[in-house]
Amino acid sequence: MLKHHDTGKIRVLLRVDKTRKIRLNHYMKPDLELQPNPTSDRSWMYITQDYSDDTPEISQLNIKFKDPEIAGAFKAKWDEIRTAMGEGQEDDDKAEEEV
Repeated sequence: MLKHHDTGKIRVLLRVDKTRKIRLNHYMKPDLELQPNPTSDRSWMYITQDYSDDTPEISQLNIKFKDPEIAGAFKAKWDEIRTAMGEGQEDDDKAEEEV
């Protein structure tokens, strides 16, 4: 997860180590919620618009981790970012409306 230093927007980016090809690229949104994968306690699923290819497309994604502890830590950080974005986004909109 990368945070832009000027806009503060957070982007999820995944590249292949050897080829550096982008496999996942999308912005975080407050309504983007991780769902548990019913077949594994090490992975999370969600649906978003992915920009990793030439054309953006809606994709169901499954993120799998080495062990359940890492998956839980990722979920905690994901929810922390979503909550902060939801709170900050409302304030930003109000400031834009008032100006």
